[in-house]
Amino acid sequence: MADFLELQRRRWYAVWDVPQDCRHAFNGKKRLKLSLGVDSRREALARVGPVVAGWKRTAEQARGGGDSLAARASFFREALAKAADQDEREAILDQIGDLADQIDPGPLEGQHGSHDDRPDASRFYGLATGKLIEIAPMVEPWLASRHVAEKTKAMDRSTVKLLVARHRTVQEVDRKAASRFTEQVLGNGRKAATVRRMVTGLSAFWLWLQNRGDYPENQRSPWEGQAPAKPRGRGVFSDNDADRRPFTEQEARHFTAAVDARAAKHPVDAEVVRIMAVTGARLEEVCALACSDIRVVNGVAWLTVREGKTAAASRRIPVVAPEVLEALQARLKAPALPLFPELKKDRYGNRSAALSKRLGRLLRKAVTDKDLVAAHGWRHRARTLAEHGGIEPWIADAFIGHERPGEGLSRYSKGPSDADLLRMAWAIPLP
Repeated sequence: MADFLELQRRRWYAVWDVPQDCRHAFNGKKRLKLSLGVDSRREALARVGPVVAGWKRTAEQARGGGDSLAARASFFREALAKAADQDEREAILDQIGDLADQIDPGPLEGQHGSHDDRPDASRFYGLATGKLIEIAPMVEPWLASRHVAEKTKAMDRSTVKLLVARHRTVQEVDRKAASRFTEQVLGNGRKAATVRRMVTGLSAFWLWLQNRGDYPENQRSPWEGQAPAKPRGRGVFSDNDADRRPFTEQEARHFTAAVDARAAKHPVDAEVVRIMAVTGARLEEVCALACSDIRVVNGVAWLTVREGKTAAASRRIPVVAPEVLEALQARLKAPALPLFPELKKDRYGNRSAALSKRLGRLLRKAVTDKDLVAAHGWRHRARTLAEHGGIEPWIADAFIGHERPGEGLSRYSKGPSDADLLRMAWAIPLP
């Protein structure tokens, strides 16, 4: 028993006494026994380890309230993948079949009867042989492999969770199932843009499965073409609700005054808003600045945005407005400190979440037009003022961090000069 082997009728068996606290995971059995299919003790010793380790893993899962059947199956699936030759593979398959019989006695595939009558045995056999791939255990490894923002990972995790509630395995999700899921679940009360983003996440998940070999390489993804089509632009004036617009100068003054009125409670809000007003920078770009990202030279504060929404977000922005320049200089302390330490990071590492909500609520009290957004309104204003001031489009886009595909600026040019950027800065005064 020390090596979990027992000889019966010239055949070696793996045996294990099941701890009392986890017998419920083994149909109440006190002792497990499984034929190793060999009469040689040396071969039996080589085969018994995986079997007993699988049993122990199941016991650990049972103690922790996990999915013991899936844990047992994953062990044998790994053993199959590592099988040295066909003989060892066939021996492991025999073990899988025997265990399935113990889980739910009855005929297996290739014998009389249906798997539908034995759901636990069928599930175990499919998972152990790799014929079934359950979605839920794959989610965290997939997310860990992605180089995206934590917020994106959280949204994709929520999307797959919705899918798992409806379909347990990858094999269940054919094109018809994906179409119905998109229409009935994802499209239920969500905007088309949100559904497109969720389908994009599922497509990325399926591509990862395909690259791992868990989905057929030559098979079309079930998510291809399932997202709602983007609306096509037309050559007419549009009042599309999705269009965002800039602050008018009157709206900008009123909004800034409303933020100033709350300065006693949230003094940082007014400083962040003024920086956005003269730079057109995104809210999170401003909130994420560190003291080391600010350099004052000859009466100009140069802000270095190190990362952002796109590659073009990484840039230098000059600030020339005296009021903003003075506020920035007052905050420059230890280089390692954040510029706005009072803005705390959320679970995704962003400092702008609470401020964004405050500004949004304040704006809605003054302006009911949903096309005007508290943060993006400043970006649109900066771009509009640049256009009215005669600033070349490629300079304006570099200043506010917009990509310009197809022009080769990143390959053949270093972008606008400091003098060009300063012209843009002077074109965007405080309201």
